[in-house]
Amino acid sequence: MAFTGTPTIVQITDSLVRITGVSLVAAAAGTISLAAVHGGAGQVKLPASFNPTSFKYDNIVIDLSESIQVSVNVVASDADNNSIRIAKTDNPFLCTITNDGASDTPGLEIYLRYH
Repeated sequence: MAFTGTPTIVQITDSLVRITGVSLVAAAAGTISLAAVHGGAGQVKLPASFNPTSFKYDNIVIDLSESIQVSVNVVASDADNNSIRIAKTDNPFLCTITNDGASDTPGLEIYLRYH
């Protein structure tokens, strides 16, 4: 099972995107990727204008999974205290958000920011 609902994606700045309108049923995971033109195959694809790249800092390559910060806020009362887990991978970038709880989450507000 994946995200339920219809994602509303708003690019707030060049480096910040907000996703609303989705939730996760119990024990489900949803995926977020960069736009298809950047190799994305997630359930929710970010706008092509959100285009982070890997870079070097102090001679160390910083991959997208390290430079993209993901935060998830629950937008309604969550009496069941759902456990939300975030995992990120590279080549291509994919963010997986999992509801480890025994009940559905309320609506989610998801932010992706790259540094």
